Amino acid sequence: MSDFKYHVGAEGPLTARLAIVAEKGAADEVKYGRPMVGTTGSMIRAHCARAGLDAGSGYGNSVRGERGRQSQEVWLTNAVHSFNDPYANPHTDDLVREQVRLYRELSGLPNLNCILAVGAHALASLTNFKYNDILNRRGSRIPSAFGTKMVCALHPSFYVQGEWRFQPVTQFDFDRAVQESLSHELVYKRRDYYVAPTGLREAFEWLDEIIKYPHSEYISFDIETFQGRGGTWYVSCISFSDDPARAFCIPIMRRNRAPYWDNLYDEGLIWRRIQDVLDLPDRRYVTQNGHAFDCWQLYKYGIDTRFMANGFDTYSAHMLLAPDLPHDLGFLVSIYTDEPYYKDESGRQELVPVSDEQFWTYNDKDSALTLECAYGIMNDLRDAGMYVRLPS
Repeated sequence: MSDFKYHVGAEGPLTARLAIVAEKGAADEVKYGRPMVGTTGSMIRAHCARAGLDAGSGYGNSVRGERGRQSQEVWLTNAVHSFNDPYANPHTDDLVREQVRLYRELSGLPNLNCILAVGAHALASLTNFKYNDILNRRGSRIPSAFGTKMVCALHPSFYVQGEWRFQPVTQFDFDRAVQESLSHELVYKRRDYYVAPTGLREAFEWLDEIIKYPHSEYISFDIETFQGRGGTWYVSCISFSDDPARAFCIPIMRRNRAPYWDNLYDEGLIWRRIQDVLDLPDRRYVTQNGHAFDCWQLYKYGIDTRFMANGFDTYSAHMLLAPDLPHDLGFLVSIYTDEPYYKDESGRQELVPVSDEQFWTYNDKDSALTLECAYGIMNDLRDAGMYVRLPS
């Protein structure tokens, strides 16, 4: 006999290609004995319907005599089935206790291609507590702890508490999950990141790729910095991308702040070549908040970015396009690319520093993904009726 007062199980066809995992049942779910039939649970079903899948309906219209319908195409379940308090959020102990049941349940769906983790507790359980930062991970396509790919989304209970600006974002994530459910493979776009040049010759060859053999008229650039005593910022590396599939990082110093180049003469030559890359009148430069930070920091090193006046800044452009939504690069990447959340790879928040190579790769990702976001924002601005010169 169960030690818990309430139990709300799963619902849906065993042939489902998409499974939605939320957190736990609440009062309405207890009342009707079905998952996701209350106010926010019915919103989950409605998101599925707008994405093109029949997830049935809850009992939101029962006052008009309408009974809820069972899900026809989506498996609906929760990280926690058994509980005592329908008004409390799941505790970590609850998630741990039911992990085996959840993994076995999902593994028993023979056609399952994708899982949609709705809310922080579902994300934590499905990744074996590797992640619980749902605001960062939402929109990401990542493997679950047992291999099946998953997409992360905010729970509707988040936006109904006042964050209504995230309602269309949640729909976007549901749409992505439905699209991902069409295949079993988790495929990312190939990107080539060049880091740690072996010397001046190789560094110049990389920069010549941007100058002499461009993949597009656009050049995205991004700097990484550290703050010294007195609040002064120092550039530690800079990356360039003329194609979202490739980026080149030129280090100035290592993570321990030791110079990367053997002597000041070599570093001076590197800075002169960096100026050459940023001084091409026939190219358009792309940054993420670069006019407010990157360009100013480079100016302190004597690097002029005069052609940025004809450039494109993703932060500013997205403020114009969607003023109520976040504009940080992590959010833009979740909307305009297939890249999972990576902004924690810089090591800035970790007690153990990351390697030089990981930090420089992070710098490359920033410039390449900024460029891809720029292309997407340009298209959205055009669709909104705003004039934008699109990439050729």
